[in-house]
Formats: sequence, C-alpha cells, structure tokens
Amino acid sequence: MPMRYFLALSLLALALQACHSSKAIQSDSNQRYQVIPAERLAVLSEECDYIDFLFYHHDFSMSQNHRQSIRTTVAGISSSPANIKSSCKADGRIYFMAEGETLVEAEIFLDPDCAYYIFFENGERTHANQMTEDGLNFYTNVFQQAEQTRGQ
Repeated sequence: MPMRYFLALSLLALALQACHSSKAIQSDSNQRYQVIPAERLAVLSEECDYIDFLFYHHDFSMSQNHRQSIRTTVAGISSSPANIKSSCKADGRIYFMAEGETLVEAEIFLDPDCAYYIFFENGERTHANQMTEDGLNFYTNVFQQAEQTRGQ
C-alpha cells in the first residue's frame, strides 16, 4: 500500500513540474524587452564593417561588407519596441561585426505580422526592436532574388 501512495505522489509531482515548465515557456514568449539603445545602433552604423546573415529556412546565407549597405541594414532597425508574438518563429540570425569581432547578434523575424529583431548579449535575449518597412522589404527582395537565381 505505501508503494502505491509513493507512486501516486511521484506522478503528481511530475505532472506539476510539467505544468510549471510550460508556464515558464509561455511567460518567456510573452516577455517584453527594452529597445536596443539608439547610441548602440549609432555605434553599429559607424563601426560595423561586416554583417553575416544566416537563414534557418533557406538554403543560402549572405554577408555585407560595404559601408553604405551596412548602414542601410542598421537603418532597418526601428526605434520602436518589438511586438513579440509567441506564434512567431525566428527566420535567421544576424551578426554585426567589426574587425572580426561580433558587436551585436540578433534573431530575425521576417513575417509581415512578426517583423522584428531580438538582440542577444552573452547568449541571453536582452533587447527587441521592430523592423522598419524598408527593412522587411530588403529581406523580401533578397529572397525573391534568390528564388529567381535558383530558377535560372
């Protein structure tokens, strides 16, 4: 009889732990982050000499190393806070670099309803900014050009 109670209590404890874990995931996906400071974006615009784009759902990656292209990409980061939705999935990751060192790393969300960046520091999500319309158009054009190139 005591073994039956022990087994029942163990199952109850596991069920409670599972419920607690799913709540933690839900609360993390609904978390609001501060926008990345404007000063930090200005530093990126001035110091970044290379951007690496890695896309999760496409069979290519790309990079930028021309100053004007880099500034245009940085300008695609809005000063508005990201409207994070738990249903949105990241489409890729972007690395802003200077002299071979990563200055800033971010996940990219590219759906029209989920167009934003979530920035990382030391592997943790720290800031999130909405993407500008021009920023989203840039990625849309990149994917269209990639499809056209594949079709040739």
